Amino acid sequence: MANKNLDEYQPKRFYTQNTKARENGFAKFEKDGAYYFALYQDGDIVMLSQAYKGIAGRDNGIESVKKNRRISKRYRFDKRAGNKHGFGLYAGNGQEIAISANLSSRAEAERVAGRLNGSVKSKPKPKAAPKKKAAPTKKTAAKTAAAAKARPKARAANDEDNYKRLAFYEKHTKGRKNGIEKFKGSDGLYYFAYFENGKIRLISEGYPTQNAQETGAASVEKNIKLENRYKYRKLKNGKHDYILKAGNGKEIARSIWYSSAATAATGAAYLMGKRKRTKPTAKVKAAPIVAAAAVAAKPKPKPKPKPKPKPVVVAPKPVAPTPPPVAKPAVPVAAAAAAAPAAAAATGGGLGFLRWLLPLLLALLAAFFLFKYCKPAPKPVVVPVVSCWDGSEAENRAACPVKVTCWDGTDVKDAASCPAEPPKMKTCWDGSEVEATSSCPAQPEPEPMPEPTPEPEPVTTYAQPTSGGISRICGPSSNVLFDVPNYSPKSVAYLGSNPQYGNSHGLTPAQFHQKLLAAHRSGGMDQAFLNLMARSMGYDNFRDMSASDFSEDTLANGTKGLLGFSTSHVLQYSKIETNDPQHLQAFRLRSRNGTDLHIMKSCGNYMYVCN
Repeated sequence: MANKNLDEYQPKRFYTQNTKARENGFAKFEKDGAYYFALYQDGDIVMLSQAYKGIAGRDNGIESVKKNRRISKRYRFDKRAGNKHGFGLYAGNGQEIAISANLSSRAEAERVAGRLNGSVKSKPKPKAAPKKKAAPTKKTAAKTAAAAKARPKARAANDEDNYKRLAFYEKHTKGRKNGIEKFKGSDGLYYFAYFENGKIRLISEGYPTQNAQETGAASVEKNIKLENRYKYRKLKNGKHDYILKAGNGKEIARSIWYSSAATAATGAAYLMGKRKRTKPTAKVKAAPIVAAAAVAAKPKPKPKPKPKPKPVVVAPKPVAPTPPPVAKPAVPVAAAAAAAPAAAAATGGGLGFLRWLLPLLLALLAAFFLFKYCKPAPKPVVVPVVSCWDGSEAENRAACPVKVTCWDGTDVKDAASCPAEPPKMKTCWDGSEVEATSSCPAQPEPEPMPEPTPEPEPVTTYAQPTSGGISRICGPSSNVLFDVPNYSPKSVAYLGSNPQYGNSHGLTPAQFHQKLLAAHRSGGMDQAFLNLMARSMGYDNFRDMSASDFSEDTLANGTKGLLGFSTSHVLQYSKIETNDPQHLQAFRLRSRNGTDLHIMKSCGNYMYVCN
């Protein structure tokens, strides 16, 4: 299979650029040290391979595709990104061996798979070229222009982008505090709007049926709280909005326009429940100012008037006689003193104005204390609250708890809260995975060569008839490649289900020798098995063999012997009984000690004939 350290698959254009187009069949190529294949059907690439580390692995993949492509249950269909469809082809053990290119629909994917497995016999008919319309007459052109002018404007290229202006939704809805309101538009289509805080925040496209409208509204309620369902955009008019999508990536609603990206994000946060709207605070009414006259103290009682003083009569000094001037008659001092109390009484008394001044001063004093100690309660300061990553609320982003992302993608407050990371598995030589390489199973050692003796032992020469059979004595042996058990062989009618080196039909002996050399260079079990096989035939190792030691041969139907299977190079005592002559074709490997061996072309499996 593919090397997991390389990319599994490449885009279709990668395979198109590196292969030569053909009507049907496989195209193989190498790119940047990795090996690939593509399968053409009806002149187009329909299946893509993984990246393989070597040629042998790539060819085994092709053989596996050939074997499984005719089996309908080996196909698994899937839906891909961008509303595309496709399928994967799987082997009997559940291993994926190739995938299709992206296709437009599930029906198209099933048609391509049907062409591959034979259930669809005919290839798609090419679209007929549109017939040229006759040039319209002046009368026809005038009618067409009038009809086009009378028709409503055509819908945009994207039929799903069927949204109206905000005024359309406000006109058709009665309004609500929160939630969805559905309605049928004046155009006959079905719509809904999502309200938050008494205003429309999300609008829907037009649906052809009421059932489709119900499905869209249910999808909005299901996805509206999920942060990863929102996509934010900047529009050509400089405004901002966001799109709400379903789990399959399809758009299900669109927001109103916002003036900035920040306000759009805030609007979405209210819909997700990450932000809560604070209730308006009641205004504190100031204490009424009491009228000065109401708070003035009662006036003090008037003091009793003091007894009036008696007038003092002063005798005038004698004056030298002078001519008397013309003047007003003099008022005696006693008369003036006597007139003063009478004037004061006429104006209410000399202290009469105090009864107005004193209440006024008391009112001013009361107002001073009222304003000093009875100030109206200050308005509460609303602290802005943001929703943090862990669902808590803080004054601002900087006050949120620190976020630590764990190895599995979860977010926690500190690294100690992360789940324990599982140990990284190591891959052993046999493909199994363990926590430490010390736990890998022991790699089998090649069979050691016997120690040389001073005198060479006689070599038995076996008859090698041209019919393809080789006379052997079947029985126990110290060499695992020749150790035939004492029980009946297992009948084998089909070769290729458990390949060792893959299908090699069409290769010359020299080309097959190069194929085995590539497998030998890859190391591991392939190298150990090929070296053991070469030493069992009298060579030092597999590199000691040359292309001249390989030739083509055909075994007889019913041939018995040790047959290898699977990449683990297991041996099984088998009898080949097949109706397909291709399964009897093989490469003969000439030995130095008279023990020739075979490798079957259909599967690349080792064969020790012991008829």
